[in-house]
This record gives sequence, C-alpha cells and structure tokens, in this order.
Amino acid sequence: MSPTSPPTRRANARWATRSRYCRSGTRSSSLSVPDIAVVDRAAVSRGTPAAPLEAMLLLGEILSPISQAPDRILKPALYAQAKVPAYWRIELEPDVCVVVHELEGGSYREIATVTGKESVQVAGEFTVDLDVAALGRELKG
Repeated sequence: MSPTSPPTRRANARWATRSRYCRSGTRSSSLSVPDIAVVDRAAVSRGTPAAPLEAMLLLGEILSPISQAPDRILKPALYAQAKVPAYWRIELEPDVCVVVHELEGGSYREIATVTGKESVQVAGEFTVDLDVAALGRELKG
C-alpha cells in the first residue's frame, strides 16, 4: 500500500503498520493496537508511541482466526465512536481482500471490496494505491 498525494486538506499523513498505539480519550490505560494506522501528521510528533484515536484518518485490522470477533464488531464500534473516517478489514480467507468502510453517521458503511490493483479514495481525504496480490504475498509469506 502506498499513499499518493492529491491536493487534500489532510494529505500530510503518517503511515504506521503494527507499531502505533491508539489512545482512547485521555486514559492511557485504554489502548488499541491496530494492524494499520494512518494518523494526521499534525496531531503527533515522530516517535510518539501513542496517538489519540481522534487523530487517526484510517485504521485497519488483519483478520486471523482468533481476532475475527474483535476486528469485525468491537474495534469498528470503538473507531466509529472516536469518529475515525475510515476503517479497513483485511480478510485472508478464502482469498485476500481489503474491505473498505467509511464512517457514515455513527457507524461504518462498507463501500468497496478490493481484490486486485486499485486506487482507493480514503474518506475523501487522500488516495491509496492497493495491490492486494502483493499484500497477500507479504502477509502469508
């Protein structure tokens, strides 16, 4: 996955994969560890171990057999409550795909399922070029 840079108000984003904690509100005891996080660069400084959920532009979860319930139900509800504009769920079975959700009202609406190479607009903020086959090789590799 690689971000492109269209002229949008939040194009200045920072990517993190499996390395950024999300803090819910001001309670540091409420941490979430998404598999993919795109955070508004203005909201955090480099090396910050935790960022508020409210600073996230996109959060993604890679489903595994033990994470299906939290990744399908619990985490999207938490992210929607914090008004994170986009949520992606990466399915590994039966075939790798990226299920793209956008925040609508107080919950996420599925807007696309990406199975090949495609440019995906993220909540009107920026575009990501996806290559699902390459992603699948990296995740299963």
